[in-house]
Amino acid sequence: MSLKIQYGIDLGVKPEKLQTLSEIVANATGSQINPWQPIVGSNIFSHESGIHTKGTLNNGKSFEPYDPSVMGRERHIIVGKHSGRASIKYALDQLQITCSDDEVQQLLQLVREVSMIKSSAITLTDVAMLCSTIKKGRQHGV
Repeated sequence: MSLKIQYGIDLGVKPEKLQTLSEIVANATGSQINPWQPIVGSNIFSHESGIHTKGTLNNGKSFEPYDPSVMGRERHIIVGKHSGRASIKYALDQLQITCSDDEVQQLLQLVREVSMIKSSAITLTDVAMLCSTIKKGRQHGV
């Protein structure tokens, strides 16, 4: 990958096929691919940490050596206990929901609490439900 990305030297390797090839080899040898394994790990284009996510959304090269599309993959922004405002705003954009800065801050707190209770990241459906809860609370003066 380095030769191709940094120096434009094409060795004929199809990067979009590397993950599938690695999975075949892992299955054949009874081993597992670490999710953070460079190039072929399932999480290498996943971002949760607040500043990490903000940097990636502003400029993918901040935390990714190459665009995920080179590997036939997509970037994933995870919403969870380590998320920051950029992750929340990204999730809201994906859901086409508009929130005030105050609502975003409240949502961020709820997201962190819920993800710690669940011991996992939360879904966009969860974000929408939590946002709805905040907006209903505001309507009722809570």
